[in-house]
Amino acid sequence: MTIYEKLLAARKAMSFEKEYNPNLKYEILDADSILEMVGDALASQGVLFIPSMIHAEMTFEAREKDGRNNTKYMQHIQHALATLELTLIDVDTGESHTATTHGSAIDFGDKALGKAQTYAIKYFFARMFLKGKSDINDEERNDATSQPAPRQSAPASELDAVTWTQQDKRKSDLVTFAHDYWSDAIKSTTHLYNRVAKALELPNVGGSKVNLFAAIEEHYTGSEQDAANAIENYKESE
Repeated sequence: MTIYEKLLAARKAMSFEKEYNPNLKYEILDADSILEMVGDALASQGVLFIPSMIHAEMTFEAREKDGRNNTKYMQHIQHALATLELTLIDVDTGESHTATTHGSAIDFGDKALGKAQTYAIKYFFARMFLKGKSDINDEERNDATSQPAPRQSAPASELDAVTWTQQDKRKSDLVTFAHDYWSDAIKSTTHLYNRVAKALELPNVGGSKVNLFAAIEEHYTGSEQDAANAIENYKESE
């Protein structure tokens, strides 16, 4: 078998289980299960996967924020963009296939680069094995159309838009950022979730975190930075 025949055999062995969300009435594919499932399938075919980071960009931002009781504090934000070279090797023949992928992340601590690398790998495998399959087209909520064929050579900004909206941790980071940025204007968590949805021009989420995360994944097509900018520029009408 060639390495490509082995990759096809690995794909056929995969079973993607989705969870139905009754609030927004669609099925969600758990992105966190992709790496384990793909790794097992590749290993069963004798295919080794080796990632190498070939480029990384880090930027740091500090913002003075209004705290409670008329206090001020500095919020530190770390931004990262990682470019990885991913090599798949047939251990029986030495035949290999190499591809490049990108990932970006923000973090309010020191984990942005690690997140970016993880997202890059997950995005690569999601596109490699899932893109264009009719049984998982709910994964492509960021596409303007429902065309089943994969798009080629997507720019980094598009990769980021697809990747971050599927990651609960990154969506949680955005909500935390919104809470800190709006500070005393937030009356409750319900108000916070509704306000984030309005800032991103999403459908009504009924004050639910689950609905907000699902709406971001289904409807929002901007980058993570676009979402942060929308929160900063949002003015709530009285």
